[in-house]
Amino acid sequence: MAQPDDFHAGQLPTLPTDSLVVPAAQRLDWVRSWLGGVYDFGPGSAPSTAAQDFRYRGTWWRHDKVVVGALEYDAHVSTRASRQLRSDQLDHYRLMLRLDGCVRCDHDGVRQIQQAGELLISDMSRPDTLDYDAGKGIALIVPREMLDEALPRAMDLHGAVPRGVAAGMLASHLRAMASASDGLNIAEAPGLAQATVSLLAAALQPSSHNMDRARPAVAATVLRQMCRYIDLHLDNSDLSADDLAAFFNLSRTTVYRCFEPLDGVTRYIKERRLARIHSLLADPNKRVHIGRVAEDHGFRSPTHFSRAFRDQYGYSPRDVRKGMRSGVGAIGIRPEANAAFDTWLRALRD
Repeated sequence: MAQPDDFHAGQLPTLPTDSLVVPAAQRLDWVRSWLGGVYDFGPGSAPSTAAQDFRYRGTWWRHDKVVVGALEYDAHVSTRASRQLRSDQLDHYRLMLRLDGCVRCDHDGVRQIQQAGELLISDMSRPDTLDYDAGKGIALIVPREMLDEALPRAMDLHGAVPRGVAAGMLASHLRAMASASDGLNIAEAPGLAQATVSLLAAALQPSSHNMDRARPAVAATVLRQMCRYIDLHLDNSDLSADDLAAFFNLSRTTVYRCFEPLDGVTRYIKERRLARIHSLLADPNKRVHIGRVAEDHGFRSPTHFSRAFRDQYGYSPRDVRKGMRSGVGAIGIRPEANAAFDTWLRALRD
């Protein structure tokens, strides 16, 4: 099983993957587990695609704060549904460049088809379903704050299709980036990542095609600022809507209204606390006491904490300490390899 290259010889961290490393009958389950629950996978609509024949291969590289993947796969359906969103709390954008074939997309109820050569953006904090033809593609995953700060105004980017000259330049840039990543030095990664995000922002500049995606910038910015405030104060056991209202000089009603799309401020705080605890428990370089770290994050009852953790992730805190993921042992995947991809994505935000 291929392992991530952690900064060896000054090169970029690299994570190769190929489902053919496991027996045929286990390949689709292998991909589901390798991705750590970030996506749910199923066989594609093509008659020739069977679960036991499924192939997913390629390489992911971590360029400082962005992740790039060059991938080849059989036809499949990829879904991010409510369970994944609740479980991983990822808040990134995913840009896809389709090199051949097409993808039938459903972005939170909005349907479209991505053709070969087109770019497509998904908001990873929102549901989507993507039905891929067999083929190749390049993926770019960018933290929300990094792209939002580069844009002239806030936009709803879920299902956005960058177009125009800058979009063509971006597509060429992604091809070159994927081709050159194996030879890049880690010192070059931050500058290249920032240049890539700047080019993506240029491809999203307001036009007749995407002006309708502009949304009130003040409300969106305040919500993101409040979410960031929560992340910085998760160890405050008394953190509440009152704290946010006082710090941002807002009424409690306004705070509650802002968090309605996230199912309420109280639930959001709990989910972010559980996500932080998950990261601490999964870090092999940290030895933390489960009960103590739970109490430090506002969980006074061990029973309440364990139940909330299992409800969000589908496995127990002790399973994380053992390096386990649900279903890993059944198909013989080494836990540390299984955890690598979603650990990378979590680290983009932390």
